[in-house]
Amino acid sequence: ASRLLDPPAVTGIERFGPGTVTLGITTRTRPGDLDATAGELRRRVQAAFARDNVPTVPMPMAPPTTL
Repeated sequence: ASRLLDPPAVTGIERFGPGTVTLGITTRTRPGDLDATAGELRRRVQAAFARDNVPTVPMPMAPPTTL
């Protein structure tokens, strides 16, 4: 059974940042499925960008820190 109760809807661009664009996406999920659904939606958006050759900017890795 699908975790989604409604199809995802892109609400638009929420903000631009240095090397980032934040898209708004809304949907309804079954109770307890929000985190898993959000992760799956992110993976699918990333795969669609790669498939459609949408350029993305790799973010630099933070240097390791010691405590």
